[in-house]
Amino acid sequence: MISDLELAVRAAQGAGEVAAQFFRSVVAVRVKGAPGNVVTDADLAAEAYVRELLAEHRPMDGLLGEESGLVRTGQRRWLVDAIDGTLNFVYGDQFWCSAVALEDADGGLVSAIHHMASGETFSAARGIGCWLNGEPLALGEGPHLSDAVLVSYAHPGDAVLPTLQQVLSGIASVRIRGSGSLELAWVAAGRIDAWLQRNVH
Repeated sequence: MISDLELAVRAAQGAGEVAAQFFRSVVAVRVKGAPGNVVTDADLAAEAYVRELLAEHRPMDGLLGEESGLVRTGQRRWLVDAIDGTLNFVYGDQFWCSAVALEDADGGLVSAIHHMASGETFSAARGIGCWLNGEPLALGEGPHLSDAVLVSYAHPGDAVLPTLQQVLSGIASVRIRGSGSLELAWVAAGRIDAWLQRNVH
């Protein structure tokens, strides 16, 4: 039987492969909610792939998809964002990923993030560790805030802006990349020093 971690990795990689078939091609783009929050046929197809895979291997688990919402309930629940960074995807920017995680009553259990452009897969399991392409990740002590690179995400009028303004006075640099899952994976890999966002969905 495939382990939860192996299944998360397979789901994230497979979703990335499905999405990549649509990348830099003409796709229908629809706005959902606020401007800049979009969904494409690629999102739907990649999420459908993950739903089918999880239904085959973990039919009793719950499932919450970025696009389809709550599909099933269960004591454990899979969370799927088949294209995290859809706006980047639409504009042909390679900074997007496919993210899959499993949570239980105690929180996050396993997760996997696949970045198609680099072929990198980040994965983690509670109490065991985190990996990049199967190799363990371990961080030393980070830099002082004045030397740190921060990644954030904000819209005009966003509640994070006052906090970000305060941080700007004491930090080396701020970047906005557009894929929260991939940004957090980069924090784990030591490529980004800090991440700031309020009201994360």
